[in-house]
Amino acid sequence: MKTSYLTTLSLALVLAFITVSVCFAFSQAVYFGRISDYLPYGSVFTLAGTGVLLLTMSLFSAIPNATGRPQDEPLPIIIISTQIIASHLIDGRAGFLTILASICLTSIITGCLLYVAGVLKWGKYARFIPFPVIAGLLAGSGILLMVSCIGQVVPTHEMSWGALSQLGNLHAALLWVPSLAFGLAVFLIAKKFKNPLSFPISIVVGIVLFYAACFMSGTSVESLASMGLLIKAQPISIQALSD
Repeated sequence: MKTSYLTTLSLALVLAFITVSVCFAFSQAVYFGRISDYLPYGSVFTLAGTGVLLLTMSLFSAIPNATGRPQDEPLPIIIISTQIIASHLIDGRAGFLTILASICLTSIITGCLLYVAGVLKWGKYARFIPFPVIAGLLAGSGILLMVSCIGQVVPTHEMSWGALSQLGNLHAALLWVPSLAFGLAVFLIAKKFKNPLSFPISIVVGIVLFYAACFMSGTSVESLASMGLLIKAQPISIQALSD
């Protein structure tokens, strides 16, 4: 029984570490460009929403031991929507609040539709969706996600295929080359080692290597934040958003 408790606790810690990492990665992908100053606020709301999701599924799911986390399939659509909203609003604060409200509203509507579909047992109709349509949807989401990631590493933060021409920039290369190398390393490690600890260990090693490279190059934390590589240290006040 003691071993079972220790195993459950260790798995919960691994899941928590992965979930927090994914939340920060998603927040970084959504709140960049004109609304990058509100990344700390976006990260807080993302973590809070994920916490509510995990508690709700754990307490009320009909499936025992069910859990969940934010999914990356709708992320490209969210990224495109947020950047369109931000581009039409001059005030960054108003843009962030509008984006936050749109994400909350679409999440509520989606949840209600899925609940209704579950009650009416519409899941049986999913078998009529052709596999090419599903594959095309996933492939399109992957392409949109790649375009959004390119927009984060180019100097102009332009989220388009035209940003590919900026990848040869030295500043952009210092961002995307290590990112690509680390992504490939994590992929190969996950393929070779079928261990749930491989992903969190890879993240920890990546963080250690990142700060080791920064220490050797003499780059300060403040410089990393100004370059967009870290979240800027700033006080978070929900009251400041409502003023």
